[in-house]
Amino acid sequence: MNNEQYEALAGRIDALAHFTLALAARLEMSDLMDGAVFTDQLRNTAQSRNIPDRPICTQASRAMLTELLDRLDDMRTFRQSAEQTD
Repeated sequence: MNNEQYEALAGRIDALAHFTLALAARLEMSDLMDGAVFTDQLRNTAQSRNIPDRPICTQASRAMLTELLDRLDDMRTFRQSAEQTD
């Protein structure tokens, strides 16, 4: 994979992460999803995630899921504190 292909792949992954975060936040704000339960359950899944015969991929997947879940939790905390100050 050359640098241009790598950058294109990184951009696609970033777009998917951004879309996923925005969708989850919208579902939470619309009371269609309990965000705290969702992140807790997915966090448990992330720790047990295993991609057979691909340890580097498994590690990267776990790390990315954890990062996304942390961001969702941070976004929820920010919204809740903003609601309390209104």
